[in-house]
Amino acid sequence: MRLPRLRPDLAPLRDSRDFRLVVIGSFLSGLGAQATLVALPYQVYVQTRSAVLVGLLGAVERVPLVAAALLGGAVADRVDRRRLLLLDQVGLALTAAGLAAAAGIGHPGIGVLYALAALLALEYGLGTLTMVVGPALGGLVISALGLTWAYAIDAISCAAMVIALLPGWPVPPALVSRSSRAACCA
Repeated sequence: MRLPRLRPDLAPLRDSRDFRLVVIGSFLSGLGAQATLVALPYQVYVQTRSAVLVGLLGAVERVPLVAAALLGGAVADRVDRRRLLLLDQVGLALTAAGLAAAAGIGHPGIGVLYALAALLALEYGLGTLTMVVGPALGGLVISALGLTWAYAIDAISCAAMVIALLPGWPVPPALVSRSSRAACCA
C-alpha cells in the first residue's frame, strides 16, 4: 500500500500579505528570544558563579508564565488581536533593550535580571524551529560579540515583529454567544 504524499498548504502564505509579515516577524522575534534564553542564565552564572541562582531564574520565570497562560486566552478573546500582539511585541522589545542596556553598563543586580526575566516569561510563545536555532545563535553571538549584542539582537528581532504588525488590519475579538459562554463557564 502506498501512502499519499503529504504537502503543506501554503495558500495562506501566498494569499495574505499580513499573514506573511506576521510569520516572518514571529520567526525573527523567536530567534532573538532564544538567544536571550541562552544569554540570561549565562549572565547570571558569570556574575554569581552560583548554579542555585541560575536555577532560581527558571523559577522566577515560571510564575508570570503560568499567570499569562491562565489569563491570555480570555484577554485575546475580548480585544483586537493585532493590537494585543503589537503591545506584546513592544513589551518584548523594551524588555530585551533593558537587558542590553544593563549588560552594556556592566554587572546589573541579580534582582534586575530576575525582574526582566519575569517580564520576558510573560511574552514567550516560541516555535520549534526557533527553539533549535536560537540557542545556537545565542551561543555564537555571545562568543563572538558578547552579552550586549545577544540582548540587542533580541531587541532588534522584536522590533522586526512590531514593524511587521504595523501595516496590518485590525483583527477584532472573536464573538462568543451567550449560550457558548454559559456552557464553558458552567
